[in-house]
Amino acid sequence: MVAVHEILKTITLQCEVLRLETPVDCELAPDDDKRLLDCDMYLLGGGLANLLFLCLLETRGDKSPFRLRFTCRENNLHITFEKAKARLSREILQRYEAWHRNPAAPVDAHTAMLILGENAVKQHHGQLTLHASSDSEALLEVSLPLGLKSPSV
Repeated sequence: MVAVHEILKTITLQCEVLRLETPVDCELAPDDDKRLLDCDMYLLGGGLANLLFLCLLETRGDKSPFRLRFTCRENNLHITFEKAKARLSREILQRYEAWHRNPAAPVDAHTAMLILGENAVKQHHGQLTLHASSDSEALLEVSLPLGLKSPSV
């Protein structure tokens, strides 16, 4: 079991190492939440980082801030990848859907990043949702089941 804030810290460290051009604002709400995820921290952290990097690549040129929001609600952790008024391109969504229809088909790097992220999320009994319309503030969203709260120290 891994504390939610440790997953967030793993992604934050990856962003710092890569010295990204676009700043990423990471937040956890509530910020004192002590709930745990039953996960492989490095597998899940790497998968979420792939999704983050895909979003940054897909929206490069847009200088608006990027927000990675971790929200603990009920028995789930919701992670939203947000950039004001930005959406994933129709092309990446089409390639991703085509891969789902034919997993043996070759994929480009952006689609591979999306597939890797999706696989890491599914391995942790989670769900990945892509947002193509302007109805949502998020480019994509991940939902993962939470475990128990960590004991007080």
